[in-house]
Amino acid sequence: MSPTRRSFSPGWSRFRRRGLRALHGPRLRVTRSYRTIRLGSAYGGWEFVPLLSLTKATVVSAGLGEDASFDVELAARFGCRVIVVDPTPRAIAHFRNLEARVGEPSLEPYSANGRQSVRTYNLTSILPGQMQLERRAVAGTSGAVRFYAPRDPSDVSYSIVNFQNNYASDTEWIEVQAVSIADLLEGVGIAAPELLKLDIEGAEIEALPAMLFQGIRPRQILVEYDELNWPSRRSRRNFDQVHGALTSCGYVVTAFDRRSCVSYLRLLGASNDSTALGLESDL
Repeated sequence: MSPTRRSFSPGWSRFRRRGLRALHGPRLRVTRSYRTIRLGSAYGGWEFVPLLSLTKATVVSAGLGEDASFDVELAARFGCRVIVVDPTPRAIAHFRNLEARVGEPSLEPYSANGRQSVRTYNLTSILPGQMQLERRAVAGTSGAVRFYAPRDPSDVSYSIVNFQNNYASDTEWIEVQAVSIADLLEGVGIAAPELLKLDIEGAEIEALPAMLFQGIRPRQILVEYDELNWPSRRSRRNFDQVHGALTSCGYVVTAFDRRSCVSYLRLLGASNDSTALGLESDL
């Protein structure tokens, strides 16, 4: 018997999800051995360890939407090359408008939601070409895929797995080109990014294990397990599998928002890595 598709009002959904999160949400051990900082807006920001190795490094940020605050601030602070990956029409338009303002100061404060005006970004220290856009969807394998529209038409985020509509296959979708992390990195000419950020609406469940299987180990991984925002036995099972794969490869949790966003750091040998001694950058 097929599952009943979830459909609830915003208020009822909020209380229902709170109860389901208490039942199915993960409880993670966060290491306190590393100092973390947060960059970006209240909505689009992320917490991570400010390692010296981020300076002038290449970072991959998959899932832009209409909030590039983290990407811009990271690029500005560390001089990173940021590869932004998102195939959705509104995200592409947002990035193009951002590109047009490179070199310009911020003219407005960040908004409280995920829809930033490009006038909010301080782009004075961003160089032309420092931030680049890949118009594809990160997934477990490369090729054409269905990209399902969000439940809320005002939302910018499409999903390959369609968890917002109870994983149905008969809701509105567009066809886009997907790319595995390995193929993406080969195309941009790097073996592994210093930092990988994934906000890819459920596709992380296949993309991360495929990346690990292919021997790719970013030093830091920031991931939103989007399914955890719609808590269920299935979303918890998927999370446990991916989280277990990461920890078995030497990753520890450095931040957790107690909902769906987790920051990981891959441990190296303390004798060969000054950051393991708590000497991370104060940039």
